[in-house]
Amino acid sequence: MTITSNDQEGADIAKRMIKDLTFKPEPGMIMKGKVVRIIPIGAFVELAPGKDGMVHISQVCNERIDAIEPHLNMGDEVVVKVVKIDEKGRVNLTIKGVSDEEKAGCQ
Repeated sequence: MTITSNDQEGADIAKRMIKDLTFKPEPGMIMKGKVVRIIPIGAFVELAPGKDGMVHISQVCNERIDAIEPHLNMGDEVVVKVVKIDEKGRVNLTIKGVSDEEKAGCQ
């Protein structure tokens, strides 16, 4: 694919839009995302525009927690790992399964 533009900024915007449109999460992927919705059993994290995954309440902390809100809030940026993608295409994520080295490598 070739992207042409009159300026670098326009080319960068086009490249980012294409990446977002063609993004497909895969198990093992580690990435930064933003919490976009909280429900009693977990939180939804936006991985790319229009592509969300869910972090189940059991995957937020190593210890057992009763509520998401003290640990995650709307708009928080978190580093997550894709655990699995089920047969319906739902993306399951974990926060507690990400090592400090992996967090440091994720910009």
